[in-house]
Amino acid sequence: MHTCPFCKFDDNDISNTIIEETNNFFILPSKGSLCEGYLLIVPKQHIFSMNELTNPQKSILMSENFYN
Repeated sequence: MHTCPFCKFDDNDISNTIIEETNNFFILPSKGSLCEGYLLIVPKQHIFSMNELTNPQKSILMSENFYN
């Protein structure tokens, strides 16, 4: 069983690090071993992999306007 690392944050931890948010996704700065400056686009729906997104969900991701 996989544990979602984003569910381990309490609401204050997440809200203090969110760069941008839409109805379906939020963007966080990368932390840890990834290169500095990378951003994580995190779906609000729990999925294990981007491969689990349905075609309609992929369309929503591609059409999101993160930076108005």
